[in-house]
Amino acid sequence: MIINYRNIQSEDDWNWLYKRAKPTLTENSKGIVAVNTITDRIVAMAVFDTWTENSVNIHWAIDNPLVLRHGFIEECFNYVFNTCDKGIMLATIPSDNAKSLKLSSHIGLNVVHIIKDGFSKGVDYILMEMRKENCKWTRTLESEV
Repeated sequence: MIINYRNIQSEDDWNWLYKRAKPTLTENSKGIVAVNTITDRIVAMAVFDTWTENSVNIHWAIDNPLVLRHGFIEECFNYVFNTCDKGIMLATIPSDNAKSLKLSSHIGLNVVHIIKDGFSKGVDYILMEMRKENCKWTRTLESEV
């Protein structure tokens, strides 16, 4: 698999993500699309919103987990921490989304708060964060010299 990364470009891109993650499109939403160059199909996408001076929220969807071996996580963290120079990436994940919680924990996001019934009655919202200084997925200028 060969992956090409690009910015979200069209309504079709947003529709692909919405079917899987259901984020709310805002005027400041930006995103990364991972496309399999052999099939020309989207295999993963991340959208970033609710930008503050030092943080941003991420919503992601992954159709083919092999994209994780082809730099998708690195693309996401480098965009937030290096390109946009933010210090914190936040994720709010429904407690019944076991796959997303497992992936987020595995790559290093930490639970900072649980909002009881925050997603829906009986489904908590799990607030997770990754701090720039704790992220092992980003390139630094020193490592590129």
